[in-house]
Amino acid sequence: MKKLMISLALSALTLTAFAAEEAKPNSISVNGKPVSQQMLRHLMTQRLQPGKAPSEEDKQRLINEMVNMILLSQEATNNKLDQDKDHAAALEMERISYLANAALQEKLKGAKIEEPAMQALYKEKFASATKEFKASHILVKTEKEATDILAELNKGGDFAALAKKHSLDSTGQQGGDLGWFSADRMVKPFGDAVQAMKKGELSAKPVQTQFGWHLIKMEESRDTPPRSFEEAKPELMALLRQKAVQDYIVDLRKKAEIKSVNLPE
Repeated sequence: MKKLMISLALSALTLTAFAAEEAKPNSISVNGKPVSQQMLRHLMTQRLQPGKAPSEEDKQRLINEMVNMILLSQEATNNKLDQDKDHAAALEMERISYLANAALQEKLKGAKIEEPAMQALYKEKFASATKEFKASHILVKTEKEATDILAELNKGGDFAALAKKHSLDSTGQQGGDLGWFSADRMVKPFGDAVQAMKKGELSAKPVQTQFGWHLIKMEESRDTPPRSFEEAKPELMALLRQKAVQDYIVDLRKKAEIKSVNLPE
């Protein structure tokens, strides 16, 4: 949110004090600091819609915004804000985050998704019919809360009304309705519980996951025909890319020397 506000403020400045200025993109410097084409291109990708060719007005606006940012950053440096521990840590985290993302993009660029790998994953996950479930749930923080609500439900309490009143999940406002899903799309304890339930059944006891304690109401279930390989292809590619990233990170961690430290209070 802070970044958006700063961006809007800088853009607003370009419409006033700097609106009449003209500058050639390949000959800009601010107090001796050159503005490279790469810097302007990067700003362009952040500010313009993908695929949109920048107009001359867009270019001038972005140049002026870049000048404003450099002036403000120079002022921050002059005031030694870059030496403040909190600011320095934030700058370092921005650098780490950007480089980490760049490393992943570079890895994915070189990762070839082979047809045999997609076919094998398709047979494992998509080639057979699957069962889908329609259920609602109430998520609370403690087992006691869940047990108390379960007692109300067993006395005839309205599930949707109690979900709206107590559930910590965003689905609470829809009465806890989760819509249709396959069990493997849910965390394992939840998916296992759903598969063991019958239509119209309420979970006999609260189900614990890493999110808290759930009360589940099974609405109905259905068998869905398998998707064709072509239909599943985009998801197969995404899953294999995700696996490539996970394997890459696991490999990096194996090679690294990692020492644990306590988190700050």
